[in-house]
Amino acid sequence: MCDALAIAPVASLDAPIAVRVAAWVADEPLCADPQALLREVSALEPPPSPQLLGRWGALVAGGVAGVLLASILGEFLDGAYAHDRATRSLRQHPLPAIVAASLAPEPLRDAAAKQVIEPAADERPAT
Repeated sequence: MCDALAIAPVASLDAPIAVRVAAWVADEPLCADPQALLREVSALEPPPSPQLLGRWGALVAGGVAGVLLASILGEFLDGAYAHDRATRSLRQHPLPAIVAASLAPEPLRDAAAKQVIEPAADERPAT
């Protein structure tokens, strides 16, 4: 099953950073404690750059948690995820991104429903 998942078609989900931050805050209790979150993110492998860590420390000290969360997502976790996904399999089957203005169930379902998968030319039935 792991092999099948590794080569399965995959689509990224693109949502506005503010929507993603709100969803992260709702799902991750650690977001309520920016210092603890920064400690956890700093311990990831590979770690964030010293420049990011310095900037994030200033954001924590300044009490700008929303900016901190947006920066962690957009400037670190997104890149780390993309790198991890790219190295999981030599065969990639990317699908067009699913663009959603909201992560609420109905708008997300509607955005995903717009995803049209066309079979490759050699997979189409003969006519």
